Amino acid sequence: MQFIAPQGVFDLIRLPLRRNELLQPFDAADEYLLAHLAEQGLPESGSRVLIMNDSFGALALALSDCRPDAVSDSFLSHQATQINLDGNGKTQGAVRLLHSLETLPSAYDLVLIKVPKTLGLLEHQLISLRGHLRPNAQIILAGMVKMLPASVWQTVERLLGPSTTALARKKAKLIFAKAIELENPPKNPYPVRYRLENTDFWIVNHANVFSRDSLDIGTRFFLEYLPSGLGQCEIVDLGCGNGVVGLIAAQKNPEAALHFVDESYMAVASAKENFEAAYGTERKAMFQVGQGNRAISLLTGKGAYN
Repeated sequence: MQFIAPQGVFDLIRLPLRRNELLQPFDAADEYLLAHLAEQGLPESGSRVLIMNDSFGALALALSDCRPDAVSDSFLSHQATQINLDGNGKTQGAVRLLHSLETLPSAYDLVLIKVPKTLGLLEHQLISLRGHLRPNAQIILAGMVKMLPASVWQTVERLLGPSTTALARKKAKLIFAKAIELENPPKNPYPVRYRLENTDFWIVNHANVFSRDSLDIGTRFFLEYLPSGLGQCEIVDLGCGNGVVGLIAAQKNPEAALHFVDESYMAVASAKENFEAAYGTERKAMFQVGQGNRAISLLTGKGAYN
């Protein structure tokens, strides 16, 4: 699909690939943000640029000439970004892709944040930015109006400092934030931990993991129907989140080999920590950040780690 921005005209795809795809690999917030940057002459020459939560690489591709860093918790986002860079003839390494649990490798002059669906992830990212901002760094958040409740503004001002907004365009909005010295700098509350009800397991949840403070009602219901006594078999926890389903499946099937798959880096990290805390080195499991259709490769041991 063609994406037209002040920075150029690009061909973009979104993942996963589907026949007769009706959804775009960019949105009005991407268009608004790039138009604003062009109007303001940003990024300035020599600026270090950080992009967060770029869904399919529209921002990274448009700004690739300034060699930005791009952070995402999504395997699909990284894959789509690289495919789109390659498909538009950008050199290898034009954008440095970082996952959500990596330490930021630089200090930045310009930070561009697509507001994520999970407020906890935004909180984690804003706290992580401190110590990685150059003097007078500009921070711009972008999102569709429906994704920008009051809690987003409140989180930005609590963790960074004063913010202002631009008028909405095509149901998209920009938030401009300035990081100030805080009397009591916030500590990162993630990962959070809770005790899994009716067990001795302590569950670790990183910031972008669903239902991070307690067991959700759907999973609680599902756990009641997990089979037991399957003997030697392969069990795949697909879309594992924090791995609770696989954890209980392993308990009910002590001879089973477990595989955990999710496209979220934070989810797989949570699942790995939880399994190792529960079983130590007594049992091995395999953990894969990737698409669900890669689960078969796990069963052959490709691309997995234990």
